[in-house]
Amino acid sequence: MTRDSTARSARATKYQYVQAAITSDFGREAAGTPLPPESALCERYGVSRITVRRAIHELVQQGILTRQQGRGTFVCARDGDTSHPNELVDSRGLFTQMRDQGFHVSSSVLFQDVVVASARISQTLHVPAGSEVVRLDRLRSIEGRVDHLTRCWLDARKYRGLLTYDLADQSLQAVLSHDFAFTPRIGQATTRIVEVSGNDADHLGLVPTTIRLSTFMRIYGDAAHPEVCTETIYADAQASPTFTYISHSSAGKDQP
Repeated sequence: MTRDSTARSARATKYQYVQAAITSDFGREAAGTPLPPESALCERYGVSRITVRRAIHELVQQGILTRQQGRGTFVCARDGDTSHPNELVDSRGLFTQMRDQGFHVSSSVLFQDVVVASARISQTLHVPAGSEVVRLDRLRSIEGRVDHLTRCWLDARKYRGLLTYDLADQSLQAVLSHDFAFTPRIGQATTRIVEVSGNDADHLGLVPTTIRLSTFMRIYGDAAHPEVCTETIYADAQASPTFTYISHSSAGKDQP
C-alpha cells in the first residue's frame, strides 16, 4: 500500500468511524432529540470539524439525522424499517453543498442515455413495466480522490430533455429545480451492503466483489410517488464502522 493510499484510507476511516459512533450513541434516542454542537462532537470523538460535518451530512442523506436551518441537527423518527423518510431542508444536492463548504468536487459522466426500466425502477418510479427512463451515472471525486459512484433514474416522459445537459460539473437537483420545475422535498433512503463488481468496481478502483456501503434514495416532490431515484456506492469503507452502522439500520424488510 502506498503512502498516499494509506493517508486516503485513514481519512475515510475517520468520518466513517464518526458516522458509526454517532449512530451508536444517538441513533436510538427519541425522534427530535438534538445532537450536541459540532464543537462538542469534535471533542467527543477527537476529530476535526470537517470530519464531523462530513459524517453528519452522510447520516442526513441516509435519513438517520435531519437538519433544521437555524435550529440544529436532530434524530429522525424510526419505525424499525431500513427506509428513512427525511425532509430535504437543503435541496441543493451533494455536489453544491460540498462545494459551498469549501471542498473541491468534480464529476465525470459515465453514462447518460435512455434505457428500459428494470422491474425495481419501474416499481419505484410508478411507471409501467418496460417504460423508458433516463439513466445518469456519474463518478464523484472530492479533493481529487474518487469518493462515490451515483446512478440516477428519471421518467423519460418528463425528463428526456436532461440528455442535452452537461451534468459533469453541476448539480442535477439544481437543474431539475431551475429548468424542470421540480423541487425535491422528501428523501427516503435505504442503506445496505453490496458486492461491487464489473465496471462499477473498475471505476471506484476496487477489486471485484469488494463489499461496500450503498444507499438507494427515493426523492419526492409534491407528487405521491418519487420523481427521482438514485443509488450511490461509496469507494472507501472500513469493515468495522460499516458493519456497526449496517447492523443498526438494516433491521427491516424493505431492501431494494
